[in-house]
Amino acid sequence: MTKKVLISGASIAGPALAHWLHRYGFTVTVVERAPRLRPGGQAVDLRGVGKEVVRRMGLNTQIRAACTDTRGMSLVDRDNKERAQLRADMFGGDGMVAEIEILRGDLAAVLHEATRHDVEYRFGDTINGLEQTRDGSWPPSPAGTPRPSTW
Repeated sequence: MTKKVLISGASIAGPALAHWLHRYGFTVTVVERAPRLRPGGQAVDLRGVGKEVVRRMGLNTQIRAACTDTRGMSLVDRDNKERAQLRADMFGGDGMVAEIEILRGDLAAVLHEATRHDVEYRFGDTINGLEQTRDGSWPPSPAGTPRPSTW
């Protein structure tokens, strides 16, 4: 029996989960209320284990290409004289300024691009309910057919 999973939300967590579930043999559908990916948002710092997850997903190159390229920050006194510098490469890239900083929308786009060929995305839709069939599956309609109000 095919293992099917329905995920609500196509921002960061939804596509990341879809990536891993697909890798382990699940058929995944992601439903997103917005009509398309949402751009913008705050910057997300990837540190420690987050960097390891990106590496294991095989997305290190894509994530780094989409980074904000923040190199660090300087602390200055009231006369604008630099007193300290905190580079992004300090502390293994996990310091006060992260080595990997990416806008939320850009991270979502990288994750979507990495999964869009293996995962069904339904934008402009919501999950109103789930209905289990006799064989234990939920029946999503094939792409291009009207979406049911209950999944």
